[in-house]
Amino acid sequence: MPFLLKIFTRLFMVWWLSAALPAQQPFVLAWLGDGSQLSEFTIGETLYNVHRIQDQPDHIVVLVHGYNVPREDGASQFQEVADRCYGALAKLGRTSVVVGLEWDSAAPGAQTPWRAKNAYLTKVERARIVGHNAARQVLLRLQKEFPRAKINVLAHSLGCEVSAGALFPNIVYEDEIPKTASYDPAQAMRWNCWALTGSDLDYNVWYNGQVEFESPQSRADLLWMTISPYVGNGFRDQVLQVRQAVRGMAGGSAFPHMTERQYDSIFSRRAVFFDQRDIPQGHEFVRYFSEQRLAHILAAAVWIGEHPVQGTLPAAGPTVGVPVVRATPPRGFVGPQLESLPAPPVPAELPEPSDLADLDRVLAAPNRIEELLPWLEAPNSSAQLYALWRLERLLCGGSQHFADETLDKVTRLLRSKPRTVWAERENSPCESVRRGYWPTEALMTKAGAPAWSR
Repeated sequence: MPFLLKIFTRLFMVWWLSAALPAQQPFVLAWLGDGSQLSEFTIGETLYNVHRIQDQPDHIVVLVHGYNVPREDGASQFQEVADRCYGALAKLGRTSVVVGLEWDSAAPGAQTPWRAKNAYLTKVERARIVGHNAARQVLLRLQKEFPRAKINVLAHSLGCEVSAGALFPNIVYEDEIPKTASYDPAQAMRWNCWALTGSDLDYNVWYNGQVEFESPQSRADLLWMTISPYVGNGFRDQVLQVRQAVRGMAGGSAFPHMTERQYDSIFSRRAVFFDQRDIPQGHEFVRYFSEQRLAHILAAAVWIGEHPVQGTLPAAGPTVGVPVVRATPPRGFVGPQLESLPAPPVPAELPEPSDLADLDRVLAAPNRIEELLPWLEAPNSSAQLYALWRLERLLCGGSQHFADETLDKVTRLLRSKPRTVWAERENSPCESVRRGYWPTEALMTKAGAPAWSR
C-alpha cells in the first residue's frame, strides 16, 4: 500500500506541475553547428517536423540567436519567443510554424578580458559561414517546400550576421575576416519580413557591402530594424556600446548608412521600419522579442504579405510654400506534439497596422513642405525619417545628405553634444538642417538644448 501511495503521489505531482506551467507549443529546432556543411538528414528532419506541426502554414517564423549562446540555453529561449509568436499570429487569424536556427556561437574565453576580443571575432567569422552555407540551405529548402508560406526571419545580435549572409550571399565585407563561399548563390530567395534586433552588423554594411535591395535574387519585403534612440541615455543597448570599441558602430546603435539608391529603394516602397521603442539595455534576446514588439512586427508582416507595395519615388522639387509655424502632428527542437491540433483560424481581412499606416500617409502627402513638417515631430520615429527623406527630395533634390551622413552626424550630436547642433546649422550643406527643420525643436529640447540655450 505505501508503494501505491508513492506512485499516486508522484503521478499527482506530475499532473499538478503540468497544469500549473503555461502550455508550451511545439516548434522546430535545427542545429547548424559550425555551418560549414549540413547533412541532408538534418534538412529532411527539419522539413518533416514543420509538416508535423502545420502541413501548409500561412507563415513560417525563423528565429536566429546571437553570440555566445550555449546550446541548452538557445532551445529554452527559442521556446519562450516561439510561444509569443504563435500567440500573436493566432490573434491575427494566421497559421504558423516557428523554426529556431541554433548555431555554434558559444565562445570559450568570452568572459576572460585578454581573450574576449579574439573569441568574439572568431564567432563573427563563424556567423558568416553559418549564414552563407547551413542557414541558407535550410531557408532555401523551406521556401521550396512551403511555397505558399510567408518566410519571416527574426534575428538578434550576431544572428543578424547569419541572416545577412543567408539572404545576400554575394555581400562584400571590408574587414579582414576572409569571405567564405556561399551555398548556391544564384538561387533566388525572398523573405516577407526580416527583423534585425540589437543588430551586430556594422551600421554601414549596406553601403560598403554593395547590397542591392531591389534584386529579384535577394529580397526582403519589409526590413524591421531596432535602433537605440538618439535622445535619452537610459534607453540605449549597453552591449552594443561596448561592441563599438571592438569593431565600430553596430547597426542596432545607429541609423543605417546606405547609398542614395538604397535609401530611395526602401523608403519609396515602404520597405523599412525603424523601431526605437523599449530597447533593452542588457541586449537580451527574449526582451528584444517581447510580446509587445512581436505583436508589432508580426502584424506588419501579415499586412505586408497580403498587401505588396510597388514603390514609386515622390517628385523632387520645386518646393511649394515655406511654413513659419509647425502644425500639430496627425493623431496620435521539436517539442512534444499536441494530441489533437486545434482547428486552424479563419483568415480575415485585417486593418492596416498603425506603424505602417503612418508611413503610407507620409508617402501620400502632397509634395509641399508645410504638409511634411508636422510629421517630423510625429510619435512614430519611422514616420519622422520618411518625412525627412521626402523633405530632402524637395529641398536638396535627393537623398545625398542621408548617403553622405550629414543628417546622421548632426543627429548623433543629440546624444553627447546637443548644444553644438546650433552651430552646425549655420554651415551645413543640408537645407533641412540649415533652415532648422532637423533636428526638430522638440528633439533639441528633449536632448537638453532648447532654443534659449544657444
